[in-house]
Amino acid sequence: MKRSVKKLVSVLIFLMTAGLSNLIAEINVINPVKGVWANKQMLVIDTSEGGEFYYSVDGSNPANFGFFYDRPVLLDVEGDVNLKISHVRPDGRDETVEVRYSVNTDRAENKPYSDFISTFYDTGLVNYTSGTVFSIPAEMNFKMNNSTEFMHGIDLSISEKNVLSRYVPCVVRPAEGGKSWRFIIKTFPHVAGLNNTRKVPIKIEDWETVVFTDKNLLYKIDDEYWSMPLENRHIDRSRPHIVSWQNVDFQKGSAIDFCILPAKPKIKTMLERDGTTSFVVEGDSSYTMSVKGDNNRYSELYSQLGADVFYGDNAEGLLKVGLFSSSVYQGEISVSYNIDKRAPEVPKISSDFEGFYSRRNVRLGVETDSKNKLFIAVSRPLLIKDVTKLNDEVINALKQTSVGNFKEYKPNGYQNEFLPNDAGALFYKIQAYSQNEITKSQTVEYSFIIDSYNYFFDSESSGKNADGSAAHPYNNIKECLEDINSCTSVKLRLKGNAEFPPEAIRLVSDCEILNDGNATLIFNEGSSIQIDKSTLSLNNIRIQKEKVLSENDLIPLFSLNNGTLELKNCELSADFAKNGTVIDASSGVVKVFDSIASVNAVTYSSFISSMNSYLILRDSVINTSADTSVVISATKGNVDSISNQFKVSAKTGRIAELFGAKGDFEKNVFKCDLPQNQNSDGFVMVFANKDSVLKELDNSDYAD
Repeated sequence: MKRSVKKLVSVLIFLMTAGLSNLIAEINVINPVKGVWANKQMLVIDTSEGGEFYYSVDGSNPANFGFFYDRPVLLDVEGDVNLKISHVRPDGRDETVEVRYSVNTDRAENKPYSDFISTFYDTGLVNYTSGTVFSIPAEMNFKMNNSTEFMHGIDLSISEKNVLSRYVPCVVRPAEGGKSWRFIIKTFPHVAGLNNTRKVPIKIEDWETVVFTDKNLLYKIDDEYWSMPLENRHIDRSRPHIVSWQNVDFQKGSAIDFCILPAKPKIKTMLERDGTTSFVVEGDSSYTMSVKGDNNRYSELYSQLGADVFYGDNAEGLLKVGLFSSSVYQGEISVSYNIDKRAPEVPKISSDFEGFYSRRNVRLGVETDSKNKLFIAVSRPLLIKDVTKLNDEVINALKQTSVGNFKEYKPNGYQNEFLPNDAGALFYKIQAYSQNEITKSQTVEYSFIIDSYNYFFDSESSGKNADGSAAHPYNNIKECLEDINSCTSVKLRLKGNAEFPPEAIRLVSDCEILNDGNATLIFNEGSSIQIDKSTLSLNNIRIQKEKVLSENDLIPLFSLNNGTLELKNCELSADFAKNGTVIDASSGVVKVFDSIASVNAVTYSSFISSMNSYLILRDSVINTSADTSVVISATKGNVDSISNQFKVSAKTGRIAELFGAKGDFEKNVFKCDLPQNQNSDGFVMVFANKDSVLKELDNSDYAD
């Protein structure tokens, strides 16, 4: 109802007591609060202090131009709202508070949680009966009673023993973020008591005062004489009493009725395992308990009462309990409750690795507050056999992996190191939660892949957040190989052109490079790969080195120091300005299978130059061209050449030259395009000095 005129006396008293305003407690507005909400708000005010409350939604003075508040009401306003509330106390003092909030309505139509939103959207209120289930969809997060932490949507319930009636604010929003809805949950007790209170012609006040309500009866207390008491009686409630009555027309044998007033009991408070605070009467089993309902009357009688709140909520206060003996009201006792089911803070998971796709060992620690218990579950390592399909969709599916049973750990006692597997990628998932005496926290989750074996390079990728995974490949070959060096053995899938910088890149880990689509290694002036005590295997890869003008371009494409180089089904084209060697091996192993190579220079060219190395060439075609040219130059070591085609185009040249080396050449085709004077009777395709051992079988020689 509108209040048009404020009482003058209220104004005067307010002005007189303005200096005492700091002694007046602020109005307790349960709802709404500051924020932007996607639904209209219910106004709920704590009116337990008495007095009159008024409100306005347009910023005007509520005591003069507002509405009278006597119960929760839906504020039917949208947009920016300036809510003002005034409280006129019984002594006339006045106070006002202001709440500014905004409403931008959204019914969440076509959302998976739209049905849930509709339960409170039009009223701002949900009625809840203790003992039932209130479900918040998994697609949403929620927080209770102005808590600061959002939690995942779950099934909520309050113990059916609960007798508290409360207005509980709840905020929900989509798990991925976005708009928020705020509504009120009104909790009701579970109606399951006995409704058989007994009416008697006496009333007990303050436990010790007996009021005789029917003056047409005779009464006596204990062994006293019958009388018609005109005044109330004070009795000692530390011991039991019997109050009897009968009709004033006393006759021998007339009906006598009575009730027993047992000694005043004590109420015992117990904390149950689910966090419910329970109240039971100690001593006398005739006692039952009740609380007043919205009609301010006692009705249901219980042998046990409870106070409970939702998970994520807390409440404290005094509960006024009416006690009945044999269904006769005896008096009221106040008991306190303090229930805190707010979840403890989630455990903190710390790692020496940031991201999801690790290339090395991952050290992980989990801890929680020392007053909480810590529970952790770790999945078994899941081997990912085909990392080429490891896209975001597959990763999300992996994150649904079960973690198994939770085990309790010391609050700061979990440390673990997760190791890679040379067979491929391993997926791990860890979950943890904290637990106090009553509730447990939301479960925190951490998952990652350890893969020190599979790498990806794509020249067309953005390179953003590059970690070498299929989802985030490298587009810089230097960065890629530098990271590979931190591993033991890797497989690199190469797509597009990998252009090497004008410097030597050292490779100390075993690496197999596979063609993942038009894979080409491009060597610029000064570009080189140094294979140091490791293995580089190239499979179905194109290798290019374009001719440059600098005569100092002498660096081999591949330099081996106790390393191994394998070329399988590769195509190589190298043009040097003056002198050039493709492979320079020292105490290394070179394997060339099913490959084609062309090496060109002005002054000197060779395909392989080795010292104390083991060379194996099979089913390959290799051409070299320069003034002086040789396919293979080996000092010491071993050379095995089977079923190859070698050609040298030069003024001076040979297919191979061995110095103190052991050579085995079988079923090869040798071609030399040399000046006429080189093709004399003393010319040999494969030269071996006196310290060498040469075996030749079924080779074909052609000299042009």
